[in-house]
Amino acid sequence: MLSGAVVLAALWYLEGRDQREPSKLAFVEHCAKKAKESLKLAEYLLQKLEQTKELEDNDTTNMWIIAQSYYSMFFEVEYLLGLDGRKLPEGTKDTHKTIYLAFL
Repeated sequence: MLSGAVVLAALWYLEGRDQREPSKLAFVEHCAKKAKESLKLAEYLLQKLEQTKELEDNDTTNMWIIAQSYYSMFFEVEYLLGLDGRKLPEGTKDTHKTIYLAFL
């Protein structure tokens, strides 16, 4: 049996959306900006971790680097799907899983 996220990703992708509307273009630009900002922050944190001896054994710092890297990829996928005219409807459950499955 297919999960709700799998079905939603397939239907959403097949349905398509018109990204020429100004609000949808703003969404695509927002996703591109968030992807770049998240990656920039992950790179900054990694650089600080490598330069700071007292953070070497701090797993929390590593977690934040991973989290920012993940969100950079998440926003990048939303951006790419947005360029193809797709955007998840507001209030979608399992957003991250649906985005992942749609990207695959």
